[in-house]
Amino acid sequence: MSKTYVAQNLEQADLKVKKAFATGAMGYESTYQKVFNIETPQRYNERFVLVQTDSAVQEVTDGAAFPTQNIKEIGANEITVGIYKSAIPISDLTMLFDNYGSVAKIAATRGYHFKQKTDQLCADFLNNGTATSGEYGINIAGITTSLFSATQPIGDLGLTQSNRVTGGLSKTTLNQARVLLRKMQDHDGMIANYRPSRLIVPPEETMNAWQLTQSPNEPESAFNNLNYLAKQLGIEVIEWPLLDSTTDCFLMAPKGDVTNMYGLRLEVKEMPAIRRVQDTNTGNWVYQMRMVLAPGVVNYLASVGIIT
Repeated sequence: MSKTYVAQNLEQADLKVKKAFATGAMGYESTYQKVFNIETPQRYNERFVLVQTDSAVQEVTDGAAFPTQNIKEIGANEITVGIYKSAIPISDLTMLFDNYGSVAKIAATRGYHFKQKTDQLCADFLNNGTATSGEYGINIAGITTSLFSATQPIGDLGLTQSNRVTGGLSKTTLNQARVLLRKMQDHDGMIANYRPSRLIVPPEETMNAWQLTQSPNEPESAFNNLNYLAKQLGIEVIEWPLLDSTTDCFLMAPKGDVTNMYGLRLEVKEMPAIRRVQDTNTGNWVYQMRMVLAPGVVNYLASVGIIT
């Protein structure tokens, strides 16, 4: 009878702890899914290739051959998944007297921490948006560039363009960012006409961003002029508390609304998961938690930084 009792108790405890872990994870309001394209990698080192072709669509004479444009690789960027782990040991007295109550509380907190860790890993790509080192750098035609720069390479054409506006968020800088996004060229040198859709801001700029993008009338004018940003663009304001700067903001096209661009990506092989195993040295149970994922950046297109 004792063995049956212990088995039933473990099953009940499992349900309690795993439910607490899931509840804790759901309790954290993450933002990364609104900013990053999320996919399941097929390889440990997922490789993303940037290509370039001749952008010309040529007029030909009747019966002429089809003009052929070669495809040229101009860069390759990798995202290597990382393994993140944590564990909660179950002592003899916990199993006998606590009925896993304290373990469930810790599991809920740990679930929250795993979700927050994912959010922080992703936010760091905007926090390091002007960096070129490590995973934050982008290789394009032999040049290592950052996510936001005033001299971004356009393929291997020897030309550059800017996806960085200097200054705080205002009607003027937001319009400058909108224009850069609209007139941004892809790596074939064609104007890609990206649509401004998402404005990612720190909490300190949320009210300002909302007034700029949602007010029916111009918020910076004493006249009753209609607000073009609100009436025509429909920009979504995304507040991200994990942004380091209190002033830097980021204007982006819709996720997936890109040409020859992967942009910000989150490669997820395993979302936070929990399991119970037995420690052979002590005979006690241990709850192990693990996730396997990695954020990364592959291209700068379709995004503009408003950076002080």
